Amino acid sequence: MIPMTKRTRAVAACDNAFLFKTMAREVAAELGLLLTFLPKPIPDRGGSGLHINFSFEDKSGANVIVPGGVLSDVARGCMAGLIHHHAGLAGLLATTVNSHDRLGPVSMAGYRTNWANGHRMVTTRSTVSSAKPARFEHRKADCATNPCLAVTAVLQAALLGVQNGCDLAASEYLDGLENVRATRHAPPSLARAPDALDADKPLRMAVGEEPCDALIFRKKDEWKRLKDKSVDEVRDYYLPFV
Repeated sequence: MIPMTKRTRAVAACDNAFLFKTMAREVAAELGLLLTFLPKPIPDRGGSGLHINFSFEDKSGANVIVPGGVLSDVARGCMAGLIHHHAGLAGLLATTVNSHDRLGPVSMAGYRTNWANGHRMVTTRSTVSSAKPARFEHRKADCATNPCLAVTAVLQAALLGVQNGCDLAASEYLDGLENVRATRHAPPSLARAPDALDADKPLRMAVGEEPCDALIFRKKDEWKRLKDKSVDEVRDYYLPFV
């Protein structure tokens, strides 16, 4: 974790994440090692995610997530937006073939279209035990994606929920592994994630239509080149870059 003050701006946080990854890989290379931030470099081990934690303050500097002990209307709108745009977000947050090895049904990643307070098996977790440090934690993204793109996508999806008055579904109350109440989930592979993003025009427009369209085109081509490769071949394809 990189220490951040509460007033650190989103762009600075993204820059720090990118610079840390670059520095860590260069230090490893000097030691004769290849460091990877792939989402799932070893199939039978845990994955590596890029969880995005965020909260909001009003003009007085007070956290507005749970000012009265329960989620505020703004917070509920943000959560509803993340749920509503869950499928489309996969096209921006899970951007490699290897991403979907991590983003599976039985994982601590963001596969299911669900949320809850303090629940580590949901896509978006809210922490509401205390008003001051209350926050959201979105768990779908991984380190193969651009942190600036990932943070932009999550914040824009949250904002769309507020702007469009999206209704918030009930929270997940089951274990999240063998038992889930969520009926929807992220696209199962890179074959379908770009299509989900393409179908979510409000999200594409909010993030930026041109960069989204370019990403969709590139990822569809990437899938065509890698869809018949083995797990090891896919990993070796990405290792020099991620």
